[in-house]
Amino acid sequence: MADAPLINPISVMQKIRCDRRLPGCKRCQEQDTECVYVRRVPRKPFIATGDRVGSIEATLDTILQRLDRIEQNCRCQNLQRQLDDSPEFHASPEDAFQNQSELDFAIDAGNGVKSDPPFPVIPLTSVSGGNVASEHPESSSAAPDPNAPLPVLRYAVKEAQRRVAERHNSPSATAEEPIEPALAKSWIQSYFAHLSEDLFPALLNVQLIQLMPDIIGLPNVHLDAAIIVVYYCILYHGCFLRRQSTSASDNAKTMSKLYHRCLDAASAWEPQATGTSTDFIAAFFMVRVAAERFDIELSWNMFKLGCQYAEKIELHRLDNDPNSHSTNLDKSVLNAGRKGFWELVTMDVYFRLIHNKPPAIMACRPEAKVNLPWLAEPGSQAEEETTTTIRFLIDSRRTFILLDFLQLLEDSEGRPDPELVSKTEALCRDIEALYEQWGIDDWVKKMIDSDGQLWTIAGVALEGYTCIIFMLRRALSVHSGIPENQALGLEVVNHPLVLNASRHILEIVALLLVAIPSMGTVAVTFVVLQAHIPLACLATYLLHPVASHDCETDIILLEHVAEGMREISRDVEELVPLTAAMEELKTKVSNTVGDNVAR
Repeated sequence: MADAPLINPISVMQKIRCDRRLPGCKRCQEQDTECVYVRRVPRKPFIATGDRVGSIEATLDTILQRLDRIEQNCRCQNLQRQLDDSPEFHASPEDAFQNQSELDFAIDAGNGVKSDPPFPVIPLTSVSGGNVASEHPESSSAAPDPNAPLPVLRYAVKEAQRRVAERHNSPSATAEEPIEPALAKSWIQSYFAHLSEDLFPALLNVQLIQLMPDIIGLPNVHLDAAIIVVYYCILYHGCFLRRQSTSASDNAKTMSKLYHRCLDAASAWEPQATGTSTDFIAAFFMVRVAAERFDIELSWNMFKLGCQYAEKIELHRLDNDPNSHSTNLDKSVLNAGRKGFWELVTMDVYFRLIHNKPPAIMACRPEAKVNLPWLAEPGSQAEEETTTTIRFLIDSRRTFILLDFLQLLEDSEGRPDPELVSKTEALCRDIEALYEQWGIDDWVKKMIDSDGQLWTIAGVALEGYTCIIFMLRRALSVHSGIPENQALGLEVVNHPLVLNASRHILEIVALLLVAIPSMGTVAVTFVVLQAHIPLACLATYLLHPVASHDCETDIILLEHVAEGMREISRDVEELVPLTAAMEELKTKVSNTVGDNVAR
């Protein structure tokens, strides 16, 4: 028994409780310790809990199901009565591989970027439903005018956002399911077939992306967190653009799960991001994906993060010094960097104008000097490359027009300009002339059978016409002193430029809802580009007695938009509130116009 001395003698001693009746027990006296008395707890009566717990859980499930049905019925009934009863609107707030190719790090290597401490992490709290953004803050106590459809449509959009946020948090959406490699490859193929030139292919390791369905998750392969974000975002876009043989409901569930993959990947990536070119691309992808999931706040946060990374890799200094490192970069990489900077400027202007956000990229880098990229390489371009090139040309010209308008607004703050409205009208006509020059409306109709190119060109058209409405609305608000967040005034609704832009927008929206029937289409049109505002403009115009008696074309246009929404909401129930509001509005407009004609 060589190990016997190692045994603690106390461990084999009989455990004896201290006796409360004695001042000190013998065992404690021998050990020179104080007596410790066990605290007595009264015994509870024995209850067989198995059946009891089961019955409680069943009862709670029944109660929750009933409450859920009652809540849904109340929402639908309240929404149907919005226009007739004119209730008060209380708007509640609503949601790599380590050894990459040299192209992935060309800009970083040229700048000598080191592994600095990570950037501050922006929490991905949007899916909780607390970050559903409103177009502009407005008083929640003002009861809407029955003949002012904007508050009703705005409320319906927010309700759809809230329901989508709830869906994102549902167990079915957050459940982790493996993605079949063959399916992932088909989505990647769809993305590169339609949008390969859209987001900086020269800065992206395309071969690695195509290999990832087979290697992601392997124990011996490490992938950089940023490239994983890019990978899942590409899967999301590819699934969105690929014509599905499944129902819209099943496709919506698949895209919801892919979006959660994007969020999970972004949550793991943000704390370790250091500002490489791949980090910049990952942030840029998340800007678009979040916007297509009704989450403008997350999109805005990712945009600000992308601006930080752009500053880190010095995109704003690409052409400051002719002797700088940028002259030694590959031409395709340098061109992609220039394009990336100007894409940031374009998005910065949109966030400022449409969503009332502060300047991000232009505010922190006023000394930026970046040439426009070369858009045509030697040799012929593929059709999708030509589409992307023309889109960039139109976007650039429109961005300069918007910068002029924002400068007009800034100047008018210090010194009121009596010609602000007329100057704004001239800028809006410049946008109209630009679109007529390129024949945008006819081009959209020709792209009806090409998902990716239709999405690209339709986006160009919607952005320009939306800018016209917001420019005039803001200029008229400054001129009249009436807050922009109030109901649409007649000077806005009856303005020929606003009416013309509203009709163009609704024509394109109706076309998109039929050609690409999905939740993403509704999110981009009605949340990102605020299509409910031109819808409200046209409806308000038709509801007013001064409207022309020849309104049949406009009523048909409203019916087409409502019909497209109705078809999508049959499979995507989160969109029912918006569809119900459109149906009610269409009925009210038809009845009002009929009464006006009868008079």
